[in-house]
Amino acid sequence: MLLLVQGCTLIANAHAETRSNSQAELKAISEHDLEKISITASPFKTRVNDSASAIEILASDEKARYQSLSLGASLEKIAGVSNVATGGQSGKPVLRGLSGDRIRILLDGVPQDHQQYGVRHPPNVDPFLAERIEVVKGPMSVLYGADAMGGVVNLISRPLLLNSGVSELNQATLFSQYHSNNNQRSLYFDADASYNNWGGYLGFGQTEADNFSTPSVLTFPLNISGTAPLFSGEIPFTDFKARDFASAIGFANNTFESTLRYMFWANDQNYLQQNGQPTGQFLTNHNLLLDNAYQMNENWLFKSRLSWQKNLRDASTGIAYQGLDDGNIDLSLELNRYQGRFSVVHDAIKGWQGELGFEVVDKQQRTYVGNLIPDANSNSYSLFAFERLEHGKWITEIGFRFDYISQQAHLAVNSSDSRHWNALSGSLGLTWQFADNWLATTHLARGFRAPSVFDLYALGVHGGVAAYQQGNPELEEEYSFNKDVGIRYFTQRINFSFIVFYNTIDEYIYQARTTELHAPSGLPIHQLRQGDARLLGSETEAQWQLTDSVKLVANFTKINSKLKDIGSELPLLPADKLHAELLWQPEKLLIFEAPELYLNAQYYAHKQSAGVYEPFSQYDKLPFGTASTPAYTLWNFGIKGELKAFSSPIVLRLSVNNVFDKAYSNFLDTYKGYALGQGRNMSVSLTIPIGA
Repeated sequence: MLLLVQGCTLIANAHAETRSNSQAELKAISEHDLEKISITASPFKTRVNDSASAIEILASDEKARYQSLSLGASLEKIAGVSNVATGGQSGKPVLRGLSGDRIRILLDGVPQDHQQYGVRHPPNVDPFLAERIEVVKGPMSVLYGADAMGGVVNLISRPLLLNSGVSELNQATLFSQYHSNNNQRSLYFDADASYNNWGGYLGFGQTEADNFSTPSVLTFPLNISGTAPLFSGEIPFTDFKARDFASAIGFANNTFESTLRYMFWANDQNYLQQNGQPTGQFLTNHNLLLDNAYQMNENWLFKSRLSWQKNLRDASTGIAYQGLDDGNIDLSLELNRYQGRFSVVHDAIKGWQGELGFEVVDKQQRTYVGNLIPDANSNSYSLFAFERLEHGKWITEIGFRFDYISQQAHLAVNSSDSRHWNALSGSLGLTWQFADNWLATTHLARGFRAPSVFDLYALGVHGGVAAYQQGNPELEEEYSFNKDVGIRYFTQRINFSFIVFYNTIDEYIYQARTTELHAPSGLPIHQLRQGDARLLGSETEAQWQLTDSVKLVANFTKINSKLKDIGSELPLLPADKLHAELLWQPEKLLIFEAPELYLNAQYYAHKQSAGVYEPFSQYDKLPFGTASTPAYTLWNFGIKGELKAFSSPIVLRLSVNNVFDKAYSNFLDTYKGYALGQGRNMSVSLTIPIGA
């Protein structure tokens, strides 16, 4: 088989552990085993522990344990990762204190654009249909260009079984799930098959949910404590309906491999505003991806990737999505993104492995209704190189990238503004095995981000955050310089890592809430500004196999930041957090094979708002809600078992989150100003194999 970038030769089901061989392999991945796989941080096969980048992989049991429709919520148990949440299904990942336009969300290695400037704009992807999720913390501009200066999250589909020489249905699975808190119902089906040199995949699903509920507490004005919520119990206008479809077909022989994928995602959702009214919206995302690889000879592989993405957003404030139509939409946005990436991967040349290539991207932003952002076209051209050398106990990774970006905004009739940027990014990683079972790592990386169309030219009411937002056409590009130093220890029973990072960002772009109100809307005015920033943090992770069946897992994340010119912290910086979990995996429990029981606790420290530069900071000055949040701990538990009824097992899972129905507000929850976080939620899921 060919060595494919961002691919993995493991064949596993995306929703459950229905293939025993793949389950064992993916479990090894999730436990940071040294098995060689392809990872997002490298253009070729490498070992997770050998990379100087801070990498996490969520797969198999671990992915099934934590995954939800919210990508941010699926990942927030990972050290250094947090979640900007709005309700139960909208969540944006935060990597080391950075989010939005500074984090690249990838779908099978292809960057996704989803109007990510909005605090409440979630990634338009579904974690359920991904086989695994890779997270790389720290700048990845070398491989993925601008907007990857904080890291990447890559959702990877199930690889096709190609050139197998057999014709069979490899796997078909029916997956269903129910959540008690919001009456959420999910049903998914996926299957893959092979026919000699060919392979195919089909998956689709739907989720519907009613309003979610918080613990019942006394609300304002009956409670005048100053932090009481406006809404309690069932929170109105938090219902949604999501649909997914994914398909793929591929061909391979001994020298050539090609895969064509099409993915569709749609979400009809409501957001609750402080005044009790909804913002309803329709979100739609299309992806078409053609991957080709040609093995030119033993040492050289040519790869091409062509992709198209179409992202649509229709919204209206004051109308639930059930009543939206063409006549009452107040914001309609469309973005088309075309990308071509061409490269060659070479095997060892005097010890070096690497990839060299170029990339072309064309983006077309259109605003059909509303005036929040103007129409704009953007083109970028990039050259990149990434090389890796293993020599004795040292591994060196080095990369360079040059980007040219051209952007033209159509501000009014016969009026436009053009901007151009040139940027050079680079990275250097060193891994040193200085003793048996010990690794030391250091990683230096320079990232880059050009100001977006929204940053430069936003001018209008943004109903999702109840503000009038003003761009700044004088904004300059951001540059970051990130330094990581880490140490790792690993044995058969113990895995431990400790990383310290220091990230400086020149001309950091942020929104400032002003004291002015916009007329006639009466909404507060948010202005785009910039200044130098720095982030300093640490990530500690440990896994200890106490016995053959009992494992203890824990991680702790601490981050500090500062906007140097004003002495304030950065906005949307997460609270320090601790995740601890006890996992019991006996060989058998009653009638269940491969059972799994877990109990975990999530502790979030007190977090003070960064003042007027923090979104939703006004709630520290209002007689209800909160912008600064007190410390709290949530407890969760779950159980999983397999029934060997067929050649592949039926998998049953039961979990309870927020076991004690704790009343809390998460610092990154955009509802914290007028509603608490979600109360107790019991979830049950069933995975039924249909094929062999």
